[in-house]
Amino acid sequence: MDAVTVLRQEMEQVHGGLMRELEGLSFQHLIYRPAPDASTIAFVSWHILRTLDDAAHVVVPKESLPNLWEHAGWRERFGFSEEQTGTGTGFTAEQVGQLRPSLALLTEYAEAVLPTIAPAFEGLTEADLDQVTDPERPRLTLARRLQVFIVGHTYSHLGDVRYLKGLQGMPFPL
Repeated sequence: MDAVTVLRQEMEQVHGGLMRELEGLSFQHLIYRPAPDASTIAFVSWHILRTLDDAAHVVVPKESLPNLWEHAGWRERFGFSEEQTGTGTGFTAEQVGQLRPSLALLTEYAEAVLPTIAPAFEGLTEADLDQVTDPERPRLTLARRLQVFIVGHTYSHLGDVRYLKGLQGMPFPL
C-alpha cells in the first residue's frame, strides 16, 4: 500500500471513529463541560469535521477547492457569522461554549464531509507528498502536514471525545 492511500484511509478512519463516538449522545452529553473553560464533545467533534473538510478541500488537492463549511451553507446552519472563520484552533472558552449544535446537525455535516475525502486524493502521488507547503518551513511537506496536523491532530481529539464521554459515565465503542 502506498503512502497516499494510507493517509486517505487514516482520514476516513478518523471520520468513522468520530461517527461511532457520537452514536446515541444526547444534547446534554454534547454540551457537557467538566470545567467552565473546558471543551465540549460538540466543539471537539465540530473541530475534527472542520479539519477534515479543510484537508479535503484546501490541503490535499493539487488545486484548492471550495470547502463545504463556507460554500455549502454549513457556516450558516451552525449559526456562525461571516466574520467567524477557522476550524476552532485558538477559540476562546466563550466561543467554545457558544457552539451548541444538535447531534443531527453534527451528523449531517459529517455525512457531507466523508464523500469529499477520497476524491481529494485522486491523482495525488507519493512525489506530491514531498512538496513543501510553506517555504518558510521547508520541513513542512504535504505528507508531514497530513500526518501531523491532520491525522495525528484529529486522532488526539478523538481521545478528547472519549475522555469527555468517560467523565459522563459512557463506555467507549468497540
